[in-house]
Amino acid sequence: MPLSKNVTVPTALLTALAGVVIGTLVTGTTVYFVWRDWKPPNADAPRPEVTVTAEHTVTATPTAPGHSGTAEGEDPEEGPGGPPGERMDDEPLNGLEPVDGNAAVEWGKPMMNGERRDGSMMVELCGVGEVIAYDIGRDWKRLETTVGLADGVGASDGSVTFEVIGDGERLAHTMLALGEEEELSVDVEDVLRLELSMADNDCLEGHAVWVDPVLYA
Repeated sequence: MPLSKNVTVPTALLTALAGVVIGTLVTGTTVYFVWRDWKPPNADAPRPEVTVTAEHTVTATPTAPGHSGTAEGEDPEEGPGGPPGERMDDEPLNGLEPVDGNAAVEWGKPMMNGERRDGSMMVELCGVGEVIAYDIGRDWKRLETTVGLADGVGASDGSVTFEVIGDGERLAHTMLALGEEEELSVDVEDVLRLELSMADNDCLEGHAVWVDPVLYA
C-alpha cells in the first residue's frame, strides 16, 4: 500500500542512518590505511648474508731433473746448464759433448801417482797436439781439475805439457812427468770456446789424465 505524500520521516531516524553511514566510511578508511602500512613481523630486519667459500686444490707436477720448468711460449736465454736462475752451479765436463778435437778420449778410473782417480778424462798419448774443445757459452767462471800421467805410461822419463786455452788464449799450462800431478784452478770467465791441449813430444804410450774436470759458475 503506497505511503501517503504527507508521511514524515522522524529526524532521529535520519540522524541515526547518517551516523551509520559515516561510521562505516570512517571504519573502512581506517582499515584500508592500517592494512596498507601493515608489514609482517621482522619485515625490516636485514636478511642474513650467506657466504660460500670455494676450496680449490692445485696439484703441482714435479719437474723432471734438468727441466727448466719454463712455460710454453717463453724463450729464455739458455746456457749449457739451462736457463739463468735455474742452471746448476757446476757442470762436469763429462756432461758436455766435445765440439772439436782429434784426441782419443775415454772416461774411467785410472791409477795416477799411486792412487785410483774416479771420474777422470783419459787421453791417449803418443801424438802431437791432442786437443779437446768445448763450447761453454760464456756461462762459467772457473775450471778445476788435477792433471798428470796414468801410472801405466810406457816410458818413465817422458813428460807431457798440459794447456788450458780459452778463445785462442793460453790460460794455464804445466809440464809433468810420471808420478807428478798438479791441481789447476783456471779463470774461464767470458770464454766461449774452451780447449784442453796435451803436447807429447816423447811419444809416450799410455794416457794423460784430467781428474774430475768441473766448470763452476
